[in-house]
Amino acid sequence: MKTIKVKSLHVVNYLLTTLLSIFGFTACLGPVEYGCPYGEFQVQGTVTNSQNEPIPDIEISIKGDYNKVKSDSTGKYTLSTYFLGETGLVIAQDIDSTDNGSYENDSILVETHYTEGDGKWYVGHDSQEINFVLKEKQK
Repeated sequence: MKTIKVKSLHVVNYLLTTLLSIFGFTACLGPVEYGCPYGEFQVQGTVTNSQNEPIPDIEISIKGDYNKVKSDSTGKYTLSTYFLGETGLVIAQDIDSTDNGSYENDSILVETHYTEGDGKWYVGHDSQEINFVLKEKQK
C-alpha cells in the first residue's frame, strides 16, 4: 500500500512539473518590452502682443515637461520634446519682469495626432503651430 502512494506521488509530481514547465516556457515566447509609449512632439509659432508686435524672451513650455525655450527677437519659437499622452498644456510665460514689457501668461490645450508609429511603444510624431497673443498686464 505504501509503494502505491509513493508511485502515485511520483506521477503527480512528474505531471505538475511538466505542466509548470510548459506554461513557464510559453509565457517567455513573446517579446518582453519595458518602458512607456512615447511620441515625438514639436510645437512652433510666434508670440505677439495685441498690436501684432513680436515679443522676445517669452518662455514656452509644456506642463509637466522640463524642456523650455524662449521666443527670439522676432517672437518665433520652436519647442521639441518627447510628449506623452493625447493632450498637453502649452504655456507662454513672461518671466523677465519688464525687460520686454509686462505681459500676462497664457496657455493653450493641444490635442496630439501622432502619425507613423510602429504600433508598439513608438506612437509616432506630431508637429503643431501655436501662436500666442499676450495681453499687457494692468498696472
